Amino acid sequence: MTGNQFTELLTTTSISLAPGRLKADDNTDFNCAGSVTRVASNPSDFATPLALVINELVTNAVEHGLEGRTGTVWLLADRAAGDGNDEFLTVTIADDGVGLPDGQYTEGLGLQIVRTLVTSELGGSIQWSPRDGGGTAVEIVLNLARA
Repeated sequence: MTGNQFTELLTTTSISLAPGRLKADDNTDFNCAGSVTRVASNPSDFATPLALVINELVTNAVEHGLEGRTGTVWLLADRAAGDGNDEFLTVTIADDGVGLPDGQYTEGLGLQIVRTLVTSELGGSIQWSPRDGGGTAVEIVLNLARA
């Protein structure tokens, strides 16, 4: 998957989730940014689960994080070299909504599927954390040598 194809994947996913398609209103902003030149040698095996994951996380950000309020959802992607021949893709979906619940929380079916896709299908890791300035950030790290 080339950088252009990946950018198109991010943009298409964001546009398909634009205000009005979900419970978002005209006060919900979507921002997409990144610096990716190539993602995977076998694009469909990589792009399909990644698109599903991004779709679910952006949907959750709008429906749960920004429910009934003005806000922004960010979708960021960056590629970086690791040790040896490893290269990593980091995708971050963040919002400035209500944030994570206090204490332990239970993942619903959608987030369980997201975790399974990231760890099993894509061979990566996923982490939810509070976003500086309020809201939630979800960071996905994928080793592109496995893609």
